[in-house]
Amino acid sequence: MEQQTVRRPGWLVWSVLRSGILLVGLLFMNSFLVNTFLDTSAIWADDLRISQTLQFFLPLLLIFLEYWAYDFLRRLATANRES
Repeated sequence: MEQQTVRRPGWLVWSVLRSGILLVGLLFMNSFLVNTFLDTSAIWADDLRISQTLQFFLPLLLIFLEYWAYDFLRRLATANRES
């Protein structure tokens, strides 16, 4: 017989809140890293349009890559634990 886990009523709220806080923290960290990179790079600082586009899209792209890496490592860890 399969054992079911009993969850508290507010678990979804806390899960969404925790994910949102993590997402905002990653966005701030990635924005800081991208701005630091663009400030030190003389190539990208010449054209304002390119610089502003990179400042907007690179932190978002980094968030997707970070979540992908987290999911990949989590799946890898659970696969090693099961075998």
